[in-house]
Amino acid sequence: MILRSRSIARRLSRNCHYYPTRVMSSSSQTIHLNSKNIPLTARAPTTIDLAKVEAFPPFKDWVTALDTELSRSPVANRVTVRGVEVTDVDEFGNGKIGFVKFKADVQWSDAEGGRIPGVVFARGGSVALLVIVRPEEASREPQSDEERVVLVVQPRIAVASLAFAELPAGMLDGERKFSGTAAKELKEECGIEISEDELVDLTDLALGSEGGSGVYPSPGGSDEYIRLFLCRKRMPSAEIDRLEGAKGGLRGEGERIDLRLVKKRDLWRLTRDMKALSALALYEKCAEAGLLPDE
Repeated sequence: MILRSRSIARRLSRNCHYYPTRVMSSSSQTIHLNSKNIPLTARAPTTIDLAKVEAFPPFKDWVTALDTELSRSPVANRVTVRGVEVTDVDEFGNGKIGFVKFKADVQWSDAEGGRIPGVVFARGGSVALLVIVRPEEASREPQSDEERVVLVVQPRIAVASLAFAELPAGMLDGERKFSGTAAKELKEECGIEISEDELVDLTDLALGSEGGSGVYPSPGGSDEYIRLFLCRKRMPSAEIDRLEGAKGGLRGEGERIDLRLVKKRDLWRLTRDMKALSALALYEKCAEAGLLPDE
């Protein structure tokens, strides 16, 4: 099953074919944090467009969140932000910024002093889907009726793997519609078409307002947050069988996606994907607490 229909913007953001910015700009501006103007600079020599960085939604969100934290946190009066230096910018092939790396110079201003680690890889939010399928028809063999989880297997060079098994996932688009992005990813990667109202937001169900935008896989170095969704679907057995080993992705643009179905009870030992393990934990705890809606 080769999936061919996809918008240009989504293809580029999914493939991560990115290029350095080439637009010259001033090397110094300011951002507003806790009623103060903080220097925003670019590492010299530079071709980084700081105005473009300031307009990058994940960077804007980071500034807004830190501004709020500096006004509300009980330890904010012990912290001083001296400046933010942008060290690198990557663009997707459509000219839009994909990732920004910067260093925030943040210091403890109390007697003990010291610098707070402030290197940030900014990429913004994403979604991941725990897709659980079960046959529509009853089988004489109980094992055939077991719930299965859909994984996508693809190269992930960052972790030196050419066949990494993980949940279907994708970066948020410009509108940042969590459920819309999740439904689109499910169709594009797995060929399963659903409506947005068929999805259950596990992050919101478990954490509510405390969950904020989502869960953070690497808060020590990245702003990325992930909303975890659940999709439970009954399908004809023949259709489930066709999913196993199905092909996805745009081969001409470097994507190599194969689908793999695993028994839900075995998922915890069959993947190193943090998204899968986190979604499974939230799913089981929500089920245990009676929070999941009826199928």
